[in-house]
Amino acid sequence: MFRLGTVCLLVCGVSACDSGMFGGVPSIGAVSISPINPTALDSLTCSYEDFNGGEDVSEVSWLVNGQSAGSGDALTEGFVRGDEVTCSVMPFNGKKMGEAMTASVEIGNSAPVLSNVLLSPLEPTTVESLTCSFDAPTDVDGDTDFSFEWFWEVNGGRISQSGEVLDASLFERSDSVQCFVVASDTDSSSEEAASNTVTVLNTAPSIDGLYIDPPNPLPEDTLWCDYTDFVDVDGDADQSLIEWAVNGVSVSESVSLSSGFEAGDTVTCTVTPDDGIDVGEKRSISVLVQEIVTCDNDGDGYWTASAARFECEVLDETNYYRSIGYDCDTQGKFGATTPLVMQHQLRRSARYHSQWMADTGTFSHDSPGGPNGDTMVERINATGYSGWTRVGENIAAGYTTPADVVLGWMESDGHCRNVMNPDFNELGVGYYYDSGSTYRHWWTQNFGKR
Repeated sequence: MFRLGTVCLLVCGVSACDSGMFGGVPSIGAVSISPINPTALDSLTCSYEDFNGGEDVSEVSWLVNGQSAGSGDALTEGFVRGDEVTCSVMPFNGKKMGEAMTASVEIGNSAPVLSNVLLSPLEPTTVESLTCSFDAPTDVDGDTDFSFEWFWEVNGGRISQSGEVLDASLFERSDSVQCFVVASDTDSSSEEAASNTVTVLNTAPSIDGLYIDPPNPLPEDTLWCDYTDFVDVDGDADQSLIEWAVNGVSVSESVSLSSGFEAGDTVTCTVTPDDGIDVGEKRSISVLVQEIVTCDNDGDGYWTASAARFECEVLDETNYYRSIGYDCDTQGKFGATTPLVMQHQLRRSARYHSQWMADTGTFSHDSPGGPNGDTMVERINATGYSGWTRVGENIAAGYTTPADVVLGWMESDGHCRNVMNPDFNELGVGYYYDSGSTYRHWWTQNFGKR
């Protein structure tokens, strides 16, 4: 094809003059913005189709709510939730401009963003609950009112439990645990944010009810150390270690101890709970080795062997409570202390006061008109007990056995204080029986300190 004043070429049957390749008005097809549902977190990209009209040097510009916001194929900032963003493309071939084409989108809500999700403690045991925490969410839209959902996985499998705390009953030793959190504002939710993963460790065992038998041993006794309960929540076997010490020096690792101690020594049993994996908190208990105390009749006329035996049993019962310590309630809590020794002058004073109470039917610490004085102090002094710095007295009537009468005194605060008082080191016990008297059984304890 040839035209006067114009050089035209025929290429594949299409005229360059007809196509506008050399001076026609350029045009484009549809304009689009991606993503099509953007938020303030997105980068917007403008694209178009079917440029026609020579070399494509089209111009792309952006408007936010009708105001110029930039140029180029992408817009990365300057818009927030609710804004209308428009991309305008002006077709241009370097010489001529065609008709502008536009596309618009509305900026939607942005989901909140979670970070630093932490599962703690980092080294949990089977008795510790797990807590899933995180930093405060960020939200480019400025939202501050959020709701949260927690999800939990144990050994990679999601469980039905929700909430920020996972109870220890829901996992076992060696389990792998992880939590996930979703934050939501009024319109949208975040991606799941994952925590660190923790592995559940063994729980150390413990023991309860540690004791030494007998509790008030004599030098010739064999001591046994034991406990009532071995506690291991993981179900492991008891491999605990028992250790004996005499006056603080380790002497044995057996369950029993039959030698190496004497009267006045402090013997301690220490148990280290062990399940073969971890050791628990050590527990210790101590006893004081007692002196062998003789207790004879003292030959005071009436007193039969059976009455004297009752008196000796009262001494034994008294020293038992002194060996283990006792809470005397309003009079204070007393620790274990040294045993009392039967003293014959105090014993005589106690005996004759018990007899006087039986003879007169009078239950009292005072003995007006009595053959050995009117008061406890006068009665004690009358026996020749001298050099004392402190004395005391307990009386009782009606109790039929030594164990019962001493227990009765222990359950009475003031009497209990006398029994447990560490200042006393000597004791006299008097038991008198008169079947025709008011209470039949009469008891006196006289305490002394020299």
